[in-house]
Amino acid sequence: MVKFTREYYQKISRIGLKKRWDKERKKVRIKNKLSLEKAGINAYLCGDGHIKFRKDNRGYPHYDIRIYPDNEELAKFIVSLFKKEFNIEPHIKNLGKYFRVEIGNKLAFENLIKIGKYSTKEWHIPKSITNNSLREWLRCFFDCESNVDLISKCIALKSVNFNGLLDVKEKLKLFKIESKVYGPYQPKNQLHSPYGILFIKGENILRYKKFINFHHPLKRAKLEKF
Repeated sequence: MVKFTREYYQKISRIGLKKRWDKERKKVRIKNKLSLEKAGINAYLCGDGHIKFRKDNRGYPHYDIRIYPDNEELAKFIVSLFKKEFNIEPHIKNLGKYFRVEIGNKLAFENLIKIGKYSTKEWHIPKSITNNSLREWLRCFFDCESNVDLISKCIALKSVNFNGLLDVKEKLKLFKIESKVYGPYQPKNQLHSPYGILFIKGENILRYKKFINFHHPLKRAKLEKF
């Protein structure tokens, strides 16, 4: 006779999790090359994302992949990148002023962390990136971190990763887009990290529009007014 003990239910739970994991694993598509879609996902994670391994109170592992766009159309575009690249579909949650695109998937997680670091101060452009993928990476990163200022007539990109900004500046030169990086500046609140700002001005804005542009619909609309 089966004894319905705590250990019994834990065993049943583990069996159920394994079955669901095996089913998900067969569905996921993994590519080793850095495609346009994967470059875009990488950039969104570097700009407005979060990728982290954790264990819950019961000790079960979780592979969190989250991106926080401020536009619903952009959130749906990010979901399409995951569908094309990994054959998985993240959920979109409306959090008021912004959205959360989230999914927990071990295979996608492990594939993405092979590309590089994603923390706010340590993100970097993938070393193996090609020109087409680089164009997409820049477009997606600027979707997250830049501001199109019609009054000052500039595109400004702010980040606490000063070395990352310098790398972006060098990569923009490959498309004949000149920019300037200022800083690092220390905020009044000493608990906040120093930051730098990259500016694109003048005719370089038109080159940015031609060679890079935005997926973000509002920023793209502003850029059209230059």
